[in-house]
Amino acid sequence: MMDVIKIFADDCPKTAILNVTGCGNGDALFQLLGIALNVVTYGVGAAAVIGVIIAGYQYMSARDNAGQVAAAKNRLLQVIIGLVIWVFFWGVLQFLLPGGLLAR
Repeated sequence: MMDVIKIFADDCPKTAILNVTGCGNGDALFQLLGIALNVVTYGVGAAAVIGVIIAGYQYMSARDNAGQVAAAKNRLLQVIIGLVIWVFFWGVLQFLLPGGLLAR
């Protein structure tokens, strides 16, 4: 029975889908966290692009309506504020995690 446990203990599991390796030292957790952060970063980028497109369409279709122009400018300002907050959050994570999320 000890030989079976030793074989599995020496063998580091690796997932084929996520390409994550680790033997209980926390590396796998940081790799999964890095993958999740990349997915969320791409999502934030896509949401920002969609927000800018919607704000641009709002601004183009506003014509002489000052309320719609203000709404379009407000939407664009909110997108920019969201991106700035995300950049600061990403930077804090890079600082707090050992070696940062980009370390391999």
